[in-house]
This record gives sequence, structure tokens and C-alpha cells, in this order.
Amino acid sequence: MSSSSENFLGVLLAGSTPEVNDVQIHQDKLGEYTRTGGHLHGRPAYKKDNNTNHMLWFCYASDGTPTWYVGKEEEFGQARGWLQVKSEATTPHDIKDPWSVWSVSERQWKEAADVKCIAVSATAGVIIHGPTPSNLLQDKLGEYRRVQLRVITERGVYEMVGMPNVMMWYAPGGTWNIGKRDELGQNRGWYQAVSKAISPEGIINWQVWDGANKKWEKASELEAISVGSKRIAFTGSTPKSVNQDKLGEYARRPSGFCECRAVYDSVDTPSRSIWYTKPYWYVGQSEDVGKAQGWLCCKDDAPCPEQVKNAWRVSDGQQMVDAADVKCMPVGATTVMVAGETPNDLNSDKLGEFSRRLGQEVNGRPIYAQVGNDNRMLWYAAGYWYLGKKNELGKSQGWLCVRDPAPAPELVQSIWRVGDGERLHQAPNVRCAAIGARTIEVLGAPVNGLHKDKMGEFRMISATEVNGKPVYEKEPAVSHMVWASNGYWYVGKRDELGKQAGWMQVRDSAPLPEEISGVWQIWNQMDKRWIPSENVRVTAVGNERVCIAGPTPAQCQAYADKLGSYRRVKGHEVNGHAYYRRADDVMLWHAAGSWWVGPKTSLGQQTGFWRCADSARVPEAIKGVWEVGDGSMWYKAEGVSCAEHVRTHVLLSGATPADRHQDKLGTYVLCEGELVNDRVCYQQLGNPSRMIWFLTPYWYVGKRDEKALGQGWVQVRSLAPVPELITGVWSVWNSVERKWVEAPELRISADDSVEDELVDLPGGATLASPPISSIPKALPMESKDDVIGAGSADGVGGTSCGSSSASSAALALSTTSQPVQAGQIFLLHEVTQDAHGRILHERVSRINDFIRAAGCTTWFSAERVQGNVLDMTCAAIDESDIVLVFVSQRSLDRVAGKNGAYDSLKKEFEYAERTKGADRLVPIVIDPNARMSRDWGGGIGMVLGSRPFTDLAVDPTELAWDTNLHALLDEISVLRGGTSTPSAGVHSATPAVAYSSSTSTATARDGLSGVAASHHTPDRRDFTATKISSSAIAPMPKSAPGSAQGERTMAQKVARVREELSLEPSLPIAKAVAEANAVMGLEGHGPLAKQVEALLTELGVL
Repeated sequence: MSSSSENFLGVLLAGSTPEVNDVQIHQDKLGEYTRTGGHLHGRPAYKKDNNTNHMLWFCYASDGTPTWYVGKEEEFGQARGWLQVKSEATTPHDIKDPWSVWSVSERQWKEAADVKCIAVSATAGVIIHGPTPSNLLQDKLGEYRRVQLRVITERGVYEMVGMPNVMMWYAPGGTWNIGKRDELGQNRGWYQAVSKAISPEGIINWQVWDGANKKWEKASELEAISVGSKRIAFTGSTPKSVNQDKLGEYARRPSGFCECRAVYDSVDTPSRSIWYTKPYWYVGQSEDVGKAQGWLCCKDDAPCPEQVKNAWRVSDGQQMVDAADVKCMPVGATTVMVAGETPNDLNSDKLGEFSRRLGQEVNGRPIYAQVGNDNRMLWYAAGYWYLGKKNELGKSQGWLCVRDPAPAPELVQSIWRVGDGERLHQAPNVRCAAIGARTIEVLGAPVNGLHKDKMGEFRMISATEVNGKPVYEKEPAVSHMVWASNGYWYVGKRDELGKQAGWMQVRDSAPLPEEISGVWQIWNQMDKRWIPSENVRVTAVGNERVCIAGPTPAQCQAYADKLGSYRRVKGHEVNGHAYYRRADDVMLWHAAGSWWVGPKTSLGQQTGFWRCADSARVPEAIKGVWEVGDGSMWYKAEGVSCAEHVRTHVLLSGATPADRHQDKLGTYVLCEGELVNDRVCYQQLGNPSRMIWFLTPYWYVGKRDEKALGQGWVQVRSLAPVPELITGVWSVWNSVERKWVEAPELRISADDSVEDELVDLPGGATLASPPISSIPKALPMESKDDVIGAGSADGVGGTSCGSSSASSAALALSTTSQPVQAGQIFLLHEVTQDAHGRILHERVSRINDFIRAAGCTTWFSAERVQGNVLDMTCAAIDESDIVLVFVSQRSLDRVAGKNGAYDSLKKEFEYAERTKGADRLVPIVIDPNARMSRDWGGGIGMVLGSRPFTDLAVDPTELAWDTNLHALLDEISVLRGGTSTPSAGVHSATPAVAYSSSTSTATARDGLSGVAASHHTPDRRDFTATKISSSAIAPMPKSAPGSAQGERTMAQKVARVREELSLEPSLPIAKAVAEANAVMGLEGHGPLAKQVEALLTELGVL
């Protein structure tokens, strides 16, 4: 490839900008910029390739001086920007003059002598491959990626993928070198090429160092080829869905190129490929690679498919038509793990495993949802990767972030940072790694049987990475482990973990062991040398047993008996995958991109009774549609699926410190058809009020009423998919000392007293006895069967007049399932005055009286908090299921840490958010100066700033006060899964008590007798836990004073919004409003009631 500037579509702006007040100004404006294809004043224009609005252009300053600018996209072509350099160079990498950066605070340009602009290739990756004399130093060849913002001798610097100590750089003597990291910048190394090329692509005059003979040998057959992402995905749709099935995900071949560009194979259908044949990129059959034909094509000479800028075209059988909606984007692994230690454990509970949302993207990058808690997500925005809340998706905010434009989070090279509500702290120990199968098997026949005993099954250790890759262990009590280090994978001892040592090794930079393609070597202790062993392999294995079940098409009922339970054959594989068998020798295996069910004689072949075109590594991960054949054709069986076997009984046993919670141990039985946070859950045999459930990243043993919450009697940090695979150390709660105490002898395992023998079922299928339970795809946490009948039994009848849709919404609200047993409500508030001199404590006290009068149990600070009350506060939050956060300017400041890190209100808020989760925190504004939620700072702003709030900063004499109090009760009721406030015309069989939101006698409502609500006078203690009733909120009167008969309640209005926008009916009010705002493109600030009215107005249904 020529080094001409026209062939280099990008430039790298690197270095350090000057500091102002200890902060580097506009440092985030540096980075890589790619050619837009346009020109201005005879110079090319550039745009930052990381979804920002940053651009680089040339124009003339106001005094006529030729100047290059870095500025906003909307200011393109103007004589202004963040950075500038006085130069008439024709391209930015030819600039020799010093750059300057604009200081806003000082209102002047400051020289940035360290900033340089160099030319770079369009892609960050380059593969160097080919033969060397006598195979010298082949282990230093492979893929290299450009290091972000690093420049040496006016060239980019490259790091070998998987071997960070091997680098490639340009030396002052005019040579490109490959050598050790500590030789960086010197004219030495293992490989060398005399060339002044801007980038290593295209260099052919390589030499390799022969250490034995102390001389350089020519390696003229080596090639350096530009490459992009290892995995790409097509999004969008084709006209009339023609060849739509040819889209999907494609993976780059480890070797094999076409016209100096990589070739890609379909992940789901290996017989489909992507390649370049000048001047087009093609998507077609693998056998046609290199030919000028395919189903789709794009006329673009980009170095990789994800960088094409022209429109793709698709064949409709007669001609090629434009498919403007089809895009190609880089993607990474389907599952990643964010793990490591954060400073002072800041937001460490937000780490865990994240699964990529297939076919979805935000800001040109894939998005990820946390396994077990899809309210936490990973996304990319404006040059940063973020880990944050679902309702912040796509925004430049979150709990953790890292400045890196990597196409996938596991490719990030920079250091992660974590926020504390006020500032960001570096978290160098946090890494993001790709993860695959949870269990792998090292199998095969090693040379001379060496270290055969070290092989077998290894399980991935959850939430643990070493050298940026997952770690596997044979058993917690056994020292055998599998890990990666500096471009090698090892099987070795636990005390060698992370080192370059072991019994077995393979040179391969694959991110996962099941993707290793190199040849394993076995250590021969007698000869003190490594021996190649080509028969050793690593394969992904899933659950020991899987179950294929579902309805068989009528034409093929003869093959219905081939479904059922299959057991994995350990120690064996076929076509690189584990295979499975039944007692009657019907087999399940993978071949050529499909899973097959057939007789033993067909094992490994592309023939059988059943098939499913899916390249999943394990059968329980299959997402494709199964088909069954009748001997002449295949029929789709849409309802057939394969799921992992789940134990119906597990046993929790072992000693606990001081025998605490021994009654919580014993046998637990699977809750059939029920998922909690995407995991199965269990109830104690003989005592179903005790349960086992999962909430990232812990498994809990606790009360049924606390199901899905982050609390319980016993817990263990583990991301295991089922409890019997948990390997971490359990802890039990010490209520006296109010802390978790480790219980290392506690274990959970499958209950072997329950047999899982196969039995015949009608139709010939086989299941376990007791029947095998397969993980359900998706089920609600609470059953809503027969809820209409339950509502009628409670005396609810009749609906208000109006449109049919409104009536339906009202009826639906009136007939929801009965609420679960509710805990108390914790009131978190500030006790001083607001900006108008009003005592905030008195205002909160009135609200507390109102909530208690509605039948709720509250925990409320009766006097100003003094002394050490930490234990008492934590206990109160532990016993609460909802936390009301009263927002004032003073509380915002305190939670933000303006009174120090140990401020009691700050610690209360952080503890509540960590143990309850943000969804159980309800924001209530009681200070007029805090109504602009966009201005909330600190912890409250981070957690609740984007949520709707209840406005109770109004005067209690105003009608809005009473209306908003009722809206708050609606929100509490819905959060508890119970009924909302009945609408006018929906009566309770029992007359409702009228409530007063003041301390005086209540006013009679709608002809009902007024009942005095006496002012609550708490005991003269620091805290009062008022327990009026443990039931859900009592029904409210038919209509609020001053409102028209038949006016809809807040809950009914939100129900109408849900109905109009087809939102999930079970969404709580606040979350429903937030999602509706996002759908409608509304800002979503201000009181909740106003937001609802705005939505109804926008929808035209007021």
C-alpha cells in the first residue's frame, strides 16, 4: 500500500493539553479523525470516528491567516473552535507549527506544544502473517492494534493482541520494528523493515533476527494487512425483505485474505461469507469467495466492511437494488464480564456479567444488559463507554466510564473510572473481558499420556478475570486451573495463576479457550522440554443434561419420540462440539452450523430426524427454529426448544457461625415456571415462605416477601446460572452485630436423595422422574390468574362512564392481583428549613401522617438525629421495602458530600440505594428551589435525577397538595404490586375513611362523614417506627374535594398512557412515565402530575 496521504483516511491528534486549575483543558477533543470525503478551501475535512460532534477543518481566520481548527460539527467551516494551529499545510499531518487550545476561564489561547497530528491508517488493526526462514519467531506474528493516543517518532504505536509486551513502532533511523515493550522507540527488535511508511500496512521488506547465527534473515513473504473488528453485524432491513436472512453476524477468519482484505464467515451459517473483490464488497456463498458475485454488494474500497460509507445493494433475483437501510457495525462478544476492585468499593455492586442485545445498537455501538438485572446496562456515547442505568441509555452519564472508542467494551485499552456522586476516580483494577461457555472441557490424547490427569472439565469462576480474560477451575478443592497470560493459554496449578507456567500451554491470543486454534504443548519433566500434542483440544460444554421439548408438526408425529432428555457424553467431542445421547442411542450433535438429532450411526454427519440451523456452542443456547423431516421435506416446529436441565431439589447444608440461621438450611424445591431476575428460584420444603433467589451479583436465602430484593438471612456472591453451581463463600446475617459473617462450611448441591431416572411418557418422549424442569423462557414474577374474579369478590364493581378504552384501563386497574405483604416505608429527609423559612421536618411529618392514615407502616425520624444511630438506621432500612427520598437543596448538598463523607444523610441514602435498588427509591420534592431535577447534583442526581418526582413543595392549603399526596399513594401501591386508588365510580363495599393532609379535623367528602385525623405526637425518642397496619393501602374516597365526579386518578391516567404506547402494563407509575417520555421525545422534568398531563396532551387523549 502506498504511503501517499490519499491512502490514509485518518489522522491522530495526540499528546497532552495544558492544565488550568489542575484539569487538562479539551483533552477529550484529541483522538482519531477520519476523512469525511469532502473538502473545504482545497483541504480535506475530518470527523472524529467515535460518535461525537467533533470535526477538524481548514479555513481562514478573521485576519486572513490560514488556520486549522478542531471544533463542533455545527460550527464547521467557521473560524472558531477548541483547538487551532496557524498553518497552510495541505493536510493536518503535514502541520509543523505548534497547536493552541482555548481556555474558557482565562479567555485566551494557550500553547499546546505537546499536541501532534500524525497520519494513520483507517483501521486500528493490522495483521502480519506469512512464512519466515526456518519458522523463526513465528510467535511474534499475528494481530496488532494501535494504542490509543500514543505517538513515537511521529507514527502510531501498536501492541500485539494477547501479548501486551510485544510492540511495533517506528524508530528514528527510518525503520519499523517489532520488539519488547522496554525497547520501545529504539532501532532494535526481533523484526525490522526499512521503510518510512506512515503505517505498517503494505510493507514487504521485512527481516527477522536469527539469534543462533547472530544475523538478520530476509522474510520477503511477510505481509502486513489492515483489519477491523473481529466480529461485525448487519442491521436494518432489505427492500421487501429480499435476502434479509443473509444479514446477521459475521466473524473474521483467523487466516485467509482476498485482495489484501480479511474474509468473514457467518456466525450462524458458515456457508456464507463476506469478501472484497475490487471494487466491491460482497456477501455470498463461501465457495464463491474471490468471485465478483453475491447476494449483497457495496462499491467501496474501505479496508473493512464496517467502514464502508456507500449504500449496500441487494439482488432481487433479476437486478441489484439499493438497500439504504442496511448498515454494518463492529460488535464484540455476546457476553462480557466487568470485574475487578474499585476504589473503596465504590459502585462495586454494579459490576457483573452483561449480555449483548443482538441486533440493537446505540450511537453506532452494541448495547449490553446485565445478566439478572436488565436495569443496568453498558453503552457507548461521545467517545466513552458507560456502565449505568437503563433509563440513562445513550447518555453521557453512569456509575462507571472509560474514555476509549473501542468497537466493543472488551477491547478497551484505557483505564476505567468510577463516580462517587461528585467526581471520578481511576479504577485501574477494573477490566472488561469476553466470556463464553461457563464450563469447558480439556480433552483428547496427550503425547505419551503426559498429564492426562490434568485434563477434564473446568468451570469459569464468576466475576473473576486474570490478564483481561476469564479463569477456570476444576474444583474449588483441586489446584488445576486454566488461564491466559501474554498470548498463551495454560493448564497449571492454582499457585501459578496468571504466570507463564503450567503443565500444558498453547500460543494463541483467542479471547476464550473454546476458540483456541493453536497446537497445545505438554511439558515433559524428564526431558525438560515442551512436546507438541495435536490431539489435545478444548471445547465448550454446557449443562450435563438438556431437554428438547415442544409440539411436533402433524405430518411428522412418528419422530415426536426423538425429543426429550439428552445426557452429555463426557470426554468426547465431534466437529469441535460436545455431543449428547439418550438411553436408546438417539444422539444430539453439531455439524456444519446446525444441531442434529438422529441415530448413533449418523453421529457427526449432516443428516438426522431433527435439525436446527444455529451455531450455538452448546444446545441450551440455541435460538433458531427446529425442523423435523418426513423423509422427503423439512417442516418447521416453531414451538420446540432446547433448555438446560434444572434440578428440582437442592440441599443447603453445613455449619454456620454460632449455628445462626440453621433453620434456614435444608432441602429447597424448584418453583415451577417461575423466574426471578432471569434465574430459577426455590422454596424450602415444608416452609414455602422461605426462598432462594438471585439478584446480581448475589444469591440470597430469605423471606418470600423479600423475593427479588437484595436482602435475606444468607447470601453468596456468585453469578452461577443455577444454585448447585455456586462455588463462592456463603455469609450469614448477624442481627446482633448487624453485619455479614462468612460461613465457609456452608454448601449447596443437588439433592441426591431425589432420583432423576428416565421414564417413558406418552408419545414416546422421555423425561426425568420427577419430571425434568427446564428453565422457562420468560414468566412474570407474580401470577395474575383469576384476578377479575378476585376483584369481584372484594366487592369492587362498576366502572366510570367514558370511552371504551378508558373504561378498560380503569377496570384493569381495579382488578389487579392482590398486593404482597408489605414492609414498612422509610422516610429519608432533611430536618432544617427550606429557602422560604418553612420547617422541612414539619412538612414531612404531615406527609407521614397521611401515609400512615392510609394503612401503611412508616419509619420516621421524630426529632433531629443526634449521636451514633448508624445501626438503628440500617436496621430500619433493612426492614423497609420502599424508601421515600425527600429532596431539598439542603439534602442534595448533604448527599453530595458537602458535609463530608460520613454525613448521616449521605450514608443513609447510599445504603438504601445499595440494598433496596434505585427502583424502590421514590423521589419527593419538598423545596421549591429543588424542582429542576436536571440541576440535581451528587448521589441523588445520579440515581434519581432522570426519574419523575412527586411535587409536595406546594402549600398544604392548595388543591395540588391533596392531589399529589394521592398520586404518591398510587405510586406506593403499584410498587407493592397492589391495586391503585379506585377511580370515581369504582366503589368499595366498605365506606372509606376520609383523610386529612393537615393536623386539623378532616373535611367530609362526597357525603361521607369526616373522621378526625389527630396529629401524631411521637415518643420523645430519636426514632419512631409506627406500625398501624401491615396491609396494603386502604381504598380512597370516590373523588378528591374540588374535583369533578368521574375525574381519573393519576394511576388511571398513566394506565391510559401505557395503553396508547403499548408499554408493559406492570410498569410502576414512575417508570412508565419515564419510558413514555423517552418514546414521545419529551424532556421529562418537573412534577409527575404535570408530566402525565403533558403526555396525555401529546397523545391527544385528555
